[in-house]
Amino acid sequence: MRFYELNSGKITIGGQDISKMKWSDLWTMFGMDRLMQGRTAFVIAHSLSTIRDADSIIVLKDGDIVEVGNHDSLMAKKGFYADLYQSQFEHGEE
Repeated sequence: MRFYELNSGKITIGGQDISKMKWSDLWTMFGMDRLMQGRTAFVIAHSLSTIRDADSIIVLKDGDIVEVGNHDSLMAKKGFYADLYQSQFEHGEE
């Protein structure tokens, strides 16, 4: 279930601040949620905000699998995924 909240210029969906996300990412996020309900789907993404809510994320580096997990577990590992995510977030790509 998603909830929507508008408060002091901050837009939150399901507890996630989306006010800094690109519209194309938002469109993808909403469209994919509806499309993938009850299905298994493989999503290839460069923008990590697109896959943040995935049940399982497989991280590739130079064609090799280097990490597997959900967003929270991959961030906790502070590995390659966390570095990429922080890099995108710091540059306003999320």
